[in-house]
Amino acid sequence: MDANFRGKWVSFQCKSTITTVAKEVGVTPALIHNHYPEIADKIRPPKKSNNQKQQVQIDSLERENAKLRDEQVTLKAKIAKLATQNEVLIIENAELKKAAKSKVVDINR
Repeated sequence: MDANFRGKWVSFQCKSTITTVAKEVGVTPALIHNHYPEIADKIRPPKKSNNQKQQVQIDSLERENAKLRDEQVTLKAKIAKLATQNEVLIIENAELKKAAKSKVVDINR
């Protein structure tokens, strides 16, 4: 590897892709991959380990779970309110039926 390539590599160390580094130094990306794999490895971003991927999934599922628990609390409160309203309506309906029954006169007599 020539000195020109090494000097330019320093400025790209943290933010570049293999293609951009290759263009900057005037070579093909394949040359970097095939002849300088250690440099290609340094250019590539570090891969997340399985544990990190699993932790990301766990965090995502925990956030979704929290949202669902909040929604469950809200829905339980709505159910309780509707159950109360339903009981009130059942009582009113029974009273209206009782009042209507006592006022009905049979006209066939």
